[in-house]
Amino acid sequence: MFLPKPDSEAYLPCPEGDHTGVCYRFIDLGTQQYQHPGQVKHQRKVMISWELPHTIIPIGEHAGRPYALHQQYTWSMHEKATLRKHLECWRGVPFRESDFGEGGCDVRDLLGKACTLSVVRCQKAGRPSARLNHIRRPAKGSSLPNGTVNEPVYFSLEDKHFDFLAFGKLSPHVQ
Repeated sequence: MFLPKPDSEAYLPCPEGDHTGVCYRFIDLGTQQYQHPGQVKHQRKVMISWELPHTIIPIGEHAGRPYALHQQYTWSMHEKATLRKHLECWRGVPFRESDFGEGGCDVRDLLGKACTLSVVRCQKAGRPSARLNHIRRPAKGSSLPNGTVNEPVYFSLEDKHFDFLAFGKLSPHVQ
């Protein structure tokens, strides 16, 4: 058996700066285990994905398609939780007690909603990468797209919302 040739496909991470984003995925990742200094912890995680309709991939297998940005969050609405802070900035208003629990805000409503994403460059595993720095409401008068190129997907591990078809739309890595 011979060693495979290295991947030669060029990879350009999303450009730095502010971009219009449209939410196209909300994925319940379940309880994840991670190493915290001195101990193993378990936390429920979710992932939100946005496509950047005005920022197009210039080269490679996905050339001509919009960039996508994915962010994992701890499933928490604690006042200091990043998910809560990002959602409040996106909404433009703080949450009220009535927004939580049954009859409150439904995360499925995020699908198709536009926002402004602030992207910064970083290094991940020795390669250039991009990460979400901040999220906010779209600027008034900004050009907002109708729909997404990527199919919207909502996936929950909760029994009453579990959908095998949605599960099948997830990449093997996310499954």
